[in-house]
Amino acid sequence: MIDPRRIIEGLMELERLRKEDGPDSRLILAAAQGYAMLHKGLYPDYMQYTDDFSSYALGFIALARHIDPELPSAREEAFIAMNMGYTAHAEGLLENSRLEPTGPTDEVFDAYMKKDLWKSLPLLLKTGS
Repeated sequence: MIDPRRIIEGLMELERLRKEDGPDSRLILAAAQGYAMLHKGLYPDYMQYTDDFSSYALGFIALARHIDPELPSAREEAFIAMNMGYTAHAEGLLENSRLEPTGPTDEVFDAYMKKDLWKSLPLLLKTGS
């Protein structure tokens, strides 16, 4: 599992980039993924922050889509839906959306969400995770 402190550092870096470069839908979508990862990574959630993290993630997806309606965001929406227990919605997004890898970890992420161990294991070994 990813150390939540690293996710928070990444979110802080995204905020720094936003301040330097202005709003960018890709940065905002990355923030949505970061908050979704925090939801997943903070288990058990003694402070009960997961609902807040999910709402931030959904808000960031909505904002990213407002800025760039063509931005692919089904992967992030599916991950948030899975975290929140909406597995049927997540599976529908994964099946019906054209998920093209845009980053080095997207294939691993997709395999994880589809619970495809045979696909995710070689990808994890290849990326050095």
